Amino acid sequence: MQLENGIIIPAPGFGTCKLGNRTETMDKIILAAQCGYRHFDTASAYGNEEDVGKALRIICGGICKREEMFIAGKLSNDDLFHVEDGYYATFNAFNRTLERLQLDYIDLYLIHWPVPRDAEPYWRELNISTWDAMEELYHSGRIRAIGVSNFDKRHIDNIMLHSNIKPMVNQIEIQPAYQQRPLIDYCKKNGICVEAWGPLKQGEVFQIEELKEMSSRYGKTVSQLCLRFCIQLNTLPIVKCSNRERMIENMDVFNWGITKEDMDIVYALDREDGRFKNYAYTRRDQC
Repeated sequence: MQLENGIIIPAPGFGTCKLGNRTETMDKIILAAQCGYRHFDTASAYGNEEDVGKALRIICGGICKREEMFIAGKLSNDDLFHVEDGYYATFNAFNRTLERLQLDYIDLYLIHWPVPRDAEPYWRELNISTWDAMEELYHSGRIRAIGVSNFDKRHIDNIMLHSNIKPMVNQIEIQPAYQQRPLIDYCKKNGICVEAWGPLKQGEVFQIEELKEMSSRYGKTVSQLCLRFCIQLNTLPIVKCSNRERMIENMDVFNWGITKEDMDIVYALDREDGRFKNYAYTRRDQC
């Protein structure tokens, strides 16, 4: 997928949240690279940036070159906790991320959630000052693309109203039970690439009867169907898995398609209460 500034994001992305202990995290990231993944999605909030960085050094030492990889990081809510002006907090957090990853630059940096804890009364001002720092980091060349995560239309409108650079990416939850198609359409109209986190809803999709029946007909796994669904929504899925066979399967989502009739079946699975239960949604929805 290509951003408006010409940057190409490899798909699918490989998520690094909750991969296990330090050794397991490194081993799974290295294995993913061996299977062909080049896009790795991490975040300060995951608490494993140092382990991700060690794995990336091993990958760059023999599997592929750094310039072939796409590394994404996120500014944590905790980095903005009790901060009313996010400008300097953003620089400090980004520098810590680069140090832990041991990189000179990262390819994409996102604001993880629009409303940090206790920031409900002033989230607009906080996001604007945070974005000012993001723009400077982008212009410095230390970040190749900047964006947001879990932002609704009103959060993005607030940034675009007060910024010189609009968000290039919005990473949001997209899976059959929670599709956010109006938000996807809004982002596309504004030239914002949409990334899909949680496309398998931590395995819950494997219990959906319609997907199991479809899997049998297509000769594809439910995982592949969910990732292909995201792609046909013109979004870029971020997936994680633990073994080589699944990693390779999840890369095989480009040379086939879901019919319009079956897309309609998946569309019908969408429901407002189908999203992943996450505390940060509550704060976001209060604003």
